[in-house]
Amino acid sequence: MKRKTNQSGGLLKNYRLAILGFGSQGQAQALNLRDSGLTPTIGLPPKSKSRIAVRKAGFRVVTPWQAIDSADIISVLLPDHKHQEFFNKIGDISSKTFIFAHGLSVAFGLAKLPDTCDTILIAPHGPGLRIRELYQSGKTFTAFWAVNNDASGKARQIASAYAAAIGCPPKSLFKTSFRDEAIGDIFGEQAVLCGELVGLIESGFDTLVRHGLSPESAYLECVYQLDLIIDLIKKFGP
Repeated sequence: MKRKTNQSGGLLKNYRLAILGFGSQGQAQALNLRDSGLTPTIGLPPKSKSRIAVRKAGFRVVTPWQAIDSADIISVLLPDHKHQEFFNKIGDISSKTFIFAHGLSVAFGLAKLPDTCDTILIAPHGPGLRIRELYQSGKTFTAFWAVNNDASGKARQIASAYAAAIGCPPKSLFKTSFRDEAIGDIFGEQAVLCGELVGLIESGFDTLVRHGLSPESAYLECVYQLDLIIDLIKKFGP
């Protein structure tokens, strides 16, 4: 499905787009961009197993270095722990625009880009599968955005247009910094969402089962109703 994305089609069609990586976020953003009328090239190492999925999805796949050379805007959706090694190896990237989905590598110096590059953050609030589902159903999602360097003078417009093209309109963007997003994301995921919250659910489930409740009952009490509580918190606050 194709849908209108505010200014994204007009602005971004003047640029060549590339996505480095084809994991959860890479695949979702590539598909959403294509459904918005854009044609990203996918950059993957020659031996990457994801190349099969890229070709099956109908995208052109080249090496990451070829993707950078041939593109104006590059979305860096490689695993964060690989950013430092990758950016230490690439050659001339002057006048390119790089978009990151997480602030860690830029905020803490793992990816050092020249001042001649635009450096943008678009960090969707949700995994790739979810942002793809929302896009396909005609719904939007929220995201953090930031501009660490604006060499072209157009970084803010590019950020807004790219976000809209993947399904996040300007009204759903929340301004931040690379550093704040990195710290907040790591703490929120590791300490709360994927840490304490999951641990609390597992502990509650196990406690009820140990005290004689069936696993089905324990699941309904500790897991199934969780989204109802979350929806109320989102609507009315904690």
